[in-house]
Amino acid sequence: MYKKVIQKYRERTILKRIFLCTFGISAFFITIACFIGFSWVQKLKMDELIKNDREVLSNYHAVIYNNLDSAQKSLETLFKNVYVKRMLINNEVSWNDNTSVVANSIVTTVSVNPNLHSIYIFGKDGILLKSSNPQYPTTKEVDMGAEKTFVNSYLTRMNPWSYTDIYGEEHEIVSLTIGDFSGKDKVYENGIAVNLDMGAITGRLFSETVPGENFIILSNDGKVLAESSGEYMFGENIAKEAFISTMFAENDSGGMFKFLRDKVKYTVSYIRSNDGYYYILHIYPYSTMLNSIAHSRNLVIAAGILLMFVSLLTSAFVAFKVYHPIDEVMEYINGSETAETQNVENSRKKYKELSVISEKMRFMARQLNHFSEEKETDYMIHYLSSRHYNSKVPSVFLEKMKEIEEASYYCAVLRICNLDKVMNEIKEADILEHINNIFEIAKASYEYIAKVLLYVIDSEFIAAILISQGDSMTDSLFYSQSERIIDSIRQQQLIYINIGLSGKNTEVSGLYQVYQTAKAITKYRFLFGENAIITEEQIHNCSFGGSHKDFDLRDIICSVKKQDKQSFIKEFEVMKDFIKEHSLQTGYDLLISLACEMFLYHNEITQYRSSLGFLDYENAQKEVLSFEYIDEALPWFLILFEKIQDTIGEAQRKGSSEIVEKAVKYIMEHYKDTNLSAQYLADKFNITPSYFSRIFNDYTNCAFPDYLTNIRLEQAKKRLIEEPSISIQAICEEVGYLNSSYFTAQFKKKYGIPPSKYRLNNHLK
Repeated sequence: MYKKVIQKYRERTILKRIFLCTFGISAFFITIACFIGFSWVQKLKMDELIKNDREVLSNYHAVIYNNLDSAQKSLETLFKNVYVKRMLINNEVSWNDNTSVVANSIVTTVSVNPNLHSIYIFGKDGILLKSSNPQYPTTKEVDMGAEKTFVNSYLTRMNPWSYTDIYGEEHEIVSLTIGDFSGKDKVYENGIAVNLDMGAITGRLFSETVPGENFIILSNDGKVLAESSGEYMFGENIAKEAFISTMFAENDSGGMFKFLRDKVKYTVSYIRSNDGYYYILHIYPYSTMLNSIAHSRNLVIAAGILLMFVSLLTSAFVAFKVYHPIDEVMEYINGSETAETQNVENSRKKYKELSVISEKMRFMARQLNHFSEEKETDYMIHYLSSRHYNSKVPSVFLEKMKEIEEASYYCAVLRICNLDKVMNEIKEADILEHINNIFEIAKASYEYIAKVLLYVIDSEFIAAILISQGDSMTDSLFYSQSERIIDSIRQQQLIYINIGLSGKNTEVSGLYQVYQTAKAITKYRFLFGENAIITEEQIHNCSFGGSHKDFDLRDIICSVKKQDKQSFIKEFEVMKDFIKEHSLQTGYDLLISLACEMFLYHNEITQYRSSLGFLDYENAQKEVLSFEYIDEALPWFLILFEKIQDTIGEAQRKGSSEIVEKAVKYIMEHYKDTNLSAQYLADKFNITPSYFSRIFNDYTNCAFPDYLTNIRLEQAKKRLIEEPSISIQAICEEVGYLNSSYFTAQFKKKYGIPPSKYRLNNHLK
């Protein structure tokens, strides 16, 4: 059968051209789309790989930086130590209490940091003091290596050296040094070296690498501080390598570039430390990156082939559809020389086809008119709801205004009340039916008095534009007809609405502002309630009604404090009457102020605070702005009133003893803290300092500063007797004093003698 079809259409040149043209255009755009799609997917994948690589380097940098920073701080702390300075100047170690403190500090520093190899203090003649991590036994060879590195480390911050321990394990060390140098020989004469086991740190970081991949930590002078592949020696200077030169030349905090080595292309991404002393590099074959996007490339190619096949079938279908009428005409012409009976039959068929074509044309005309009306409606809705004042006025409105001499217009906006509640209670299909009914009621009512353009803006707003001649329509007629709409909807629908009415206008260019004014008027339903008609004149009068500061809230707050609910309701109704005579903003501001005052009073009761937090104000504003109508505000305020009422009763049952007990316990546990104060404890317990001081004095019969001083001096007296080897300065700091002179004065004031004499007297006893 397919052979007959091919034979039939083989010589149809028009069919071929239609097919080739359709398929060629679609194939061209499919090719372009595939190319763009692959480029986009490739870019996303490359960006993801670069981002992941940068995150890995950043994580490595954080670990290395933390270790180096910790070592550097230990180095600087030791070098600033007075006793260490004296040891370096004297070039000898004399063991006493101060030397023991220094030695203990060094041992502690080395012991707590597993990555810290050792600390050396060097004099002019060699090692004065050293301490190594227990997991790194040192030998004379290690000491010589450390000393040699220290002496020659004048010009560099990080100095690599390595050694093999007694177990045959090699350690890669980076030394951080500081000291006094000889201006003549440019070497250190004395100072301190803190040694980090860089091999241990990077061994854990670089444990998971793939073939061809290499991580390198490089000092700013080109020395290898660590690397993962074994390609370079520890401490080797590779600054002359081409890719290192490129990185140094960029002089950037981080980046990525490619280089060629042994006919293989590699990708290098790097990050530089914040202080610029070292770099972390990640080197891997460029093919690794390409392999990661191969899957995306294959998907795009497969999608392109599938689309080509679909395009081929579609093009064939379109070509046959388009060519089919032509083919019928050709067959009709070829068969015109048949018998007369056949001609009659063909004539009947021809007239039938003409009638069908005529009906199709009329249907198309109706569709075009309907499409034109829909387009005009969509443009009007877009114009009214747009945020741009300079939009072009819709032509349908301009034509209606031109049809009438001395035309003027009004605008009404019908707004559905409690839309969220309605949508939760009524099915979507029923809501659309209700909106359509409201639309028809409004259209029938307003068409009685003027020409009407009516539009459903969205599920909440319906706009009506009424166009009349001269003074044929008045404000009162407009208002009364709107009342009829309200009454009809109230009787027929389950939905309540508000209507905002604009004044009379003649300027066609002001249509947008007139609609927005009528829409804004509906916001005043908060004051007027459901099924209310609100006019522009009413809102104009309210807008000049003063501010919320003109109303005194003291009476209503007084009823809250007296816990008089009936008085509170009465005062609230007075406030509500005041709000209805003023602007919408005045109403919101007054209700928010009342809520804040009640929150403030609640805070004073429960938290012993005389201030209002930002969260309290935010909650008050959120609640007030959520009210659809002012009548909804009273139940919420009554709930807040009852909450305050319950809190007052609860607060009266609780005393302040619990706070004081917690404060005394905290003082006994943290008297060593130099920042301990009444302000600190007041903040801790969320009360004011003055209130804390008062209740503390009431329950302990002692002022807070005196109580804290007594505790600290008692602890100091106890330590003076029990720990005679500890210096008075150390005891002073341990009990919370920074100034030893002040400590001595306080001790003498309480016990009559200074601490040194007190210790001596007890020792003689």
